[in-house]
Amino acid sequence: MRLRLVHYNAESILSLSKGTVDFVCGVVSDNMPAGVHGRKLSGDKICVFVRKQHPLADQGEISMQEMTEYGHIKPWFKGINDRGPLDIHLKSMGKSRVVNLEASHFATIKAALLVSDNLLFGFKHSWWNLLGLDEVVPLEVTGYDLDTFFAHLFWDERNHNDPASKWLRELIVEISGEEIEAMRKRVSEIQ
Repeated sequence: MRLRLVHYNAESILSLSKGTVDFVCGVVSDNMPAGVHGRKLSGDKICVFVRKQHPLADQGEISMQEMTEYGHIKPWFKGINDRGPLDIHLKSMGKSRVVNLEASHFATIKAALLVSDNLLFGFKHSWWNLLGLDEVVPLEVTGYDLDTFFAHLFWDERNHNDPASKWLRELIVEISGEEIEAMRKRVSEIQ
């Protein structure tokens, strides 16, 4: 068996159909092509992160209006649609956000967040661990109807009944579940 991990991008799901990859993990689950199967791995709450010294850090929550009053750091991952759910929601309200920095690496994102009053819209449990539990504060977003994102594992029809593929899928589900539970435990100990 050979395992190679590659970055998720716009071509990842197409790569399943072509047979160049066997599995894809991602948060996108809409508009899957025929023959692509999927399984939910986990859910994660949506929040806004700020540095501990940020003027909003003690509020515990942030409104959509307040989100437009501050600059944003936007994670950017090659090949993924530039218009995320936050931007779509703001546009439906006749609003937009100012993105002061787009970055694809969490070290850059964290460094910028810790020295500015910018906001970071993201996944509470997984990103809080990456950003540093003791350095940033998550704020609940009010007035936003999509409060949870789900990570999925996808595979193509050609591997659906393959015993080795089934075994590896179950292993991925088991290990990711253990890791996600450990992250949630670390987060709950801080809260």
